[in-house]
Amino acid sequence: MGRKKKEEILREHKEIELKSIGEYSKEAFLDYGDYINNHRHMVEVKDGCKISYRRLIYSATQFPKGKLNPTTNLVSNVSNYHAHDLAGLGGLLSVLVNSGVMKGEGSFGYMGIDGDETPPASFRYTKSGLSDLYWEIMGDLIKDVPYTESEIGPLEPEYLPVIFPLCLYLSGTVQGLGVGISSLYPNFSPKSLYQAYINNNPQLLEPNVDLIIDKKNSELERLWKTGKGRVIYAYKISRHKSDDGKSEGILFETKDGTGIFTPKFSKFKKLVEDGKVYMEDLTDFDGHKYFIGRVPGAKGITPNDIEDLSRKICYDATTYQLNVTDGKSAFRIPLYDWLDYTYKNYINLIIEVNKKKILKCEFDIMVQEAIPGIADYILNRNPKASNAEIERALGISAEIIEVVMSKPISYLRKNKDTAERIKALKDRLKELKKFDPYRYTEEIIEKL
Repeated sequence: MGRKKKEEILREHKEIELKSIGEYSKEAFLDYGDYINNHRHMVEVKDGCKISYRRLIYSATQFPKGKLNPTTNLVSNVSNYHAHDLAGLGGLLSVLVNSGVMKGEGSFGYMGIDGDETPPASFRYTKSGLSDLYWEIMGDLIKDVPYTESEIGPLEPEYLPVIFPLCLYLSGTVQGLGVGISSLYPNFSPKSLYQAYINNNPQLLEPNVDLIIDKKNSELERLWKTGKGRVIYAYKISRHKSDDGKSEGILFETKDGTGIFTPKFSKFKKLVEDGKVYMEDLTDFDGHKYFIGRVPGAKGITPNDIEDLSRKICYDATTYQLNVTDGKSAFRIPLYDWLDYTYKNYINLIIEVNKKKILKCEFDIMVQEAIPGIADYILNRNPKASNAEIERALGISAEIIEVVMSKPISYLRKNKDTAERIKALKDRLKELKKFDPYRYTEEIIEKL
């Protein structure tokens, strides 16, 4: 058999497309970059979550409210949507527990003020679940956000219903390294984000950890308007004497700030080697504490010298970039615009869910009002009446009749008088109609 010509092969396999290696490589790289930037490493603009964050938190909503479950079960549930790295999920869970998004039982690890990290315990030794506050924030809304098919198949939410971007107030620094774009998100408290937003004043921003922001030298205005700017965080330091009163030095203190950065204590190592200062970890249940004291009798160094050097190592000046994705493209967003977007999105979602509750309550009232008449008709007038006959005879909508007729006959016999239920439903309806989404959201922010 003679060799087929290229044209004949192409006619037989029309789906084959000829491309140069360079063209194929370029398209493959662009597809990879699109996936990494828009579906893996950049946070979603609507909730400030990477997809792994969202999947872990959403998985927690699949378990009973208020109950702690074995962490192995929670993490296994994430694999229903994507086979994420277990070590990465362990570190993420620790951040979420330490930030109050999740709650846990057991050791979830911590970072010491000197930079030494204690890893979280194995999943089999801990229990975890969504915190009560985040059940309150998301519980009624999670079913009403858009859903999309996950990589494995089951549907998952396109975003979480949160008031402000989650990555802005977690206890650890969130960063994303994409293709040709990188992100690093600062840390601010939800209360200060709200105050800064409603007053359009970035000088009202405060950290969500026990650190200090050097507002004078930070670029908060630039971050507010452009999405890029330097923020300077500093530890609280103070003059301190040792318990025996023989040594004076500086005490570094923070309840929870070590997830953002740790002081550069390496600068004191030479002084320790020279016998001029000593360093002591005084961390207790009240928080992280670290003391650098002058060795009694040491020459060539004073408490003022220790303080001067301490001030040089206690702060971190980092330029943050608020790069996000909407699922289609990655872009930088000004902090004000980001807060405005997520806040209004949350408010609109609450309003829509409340409207549904009002409609359901009104329908339930009509059902309860219809029960006595329908019960009387089928019990005393025509036990074999069809839904269509009841509709013609009583002028009640088919939808309401269907609901009433789905109930057992014994229920209709026992519930001929529905006045109390109607009153309770009408009282609830009044409350739903008086509901103020802005006040409700403000009350939640006060709890964050």
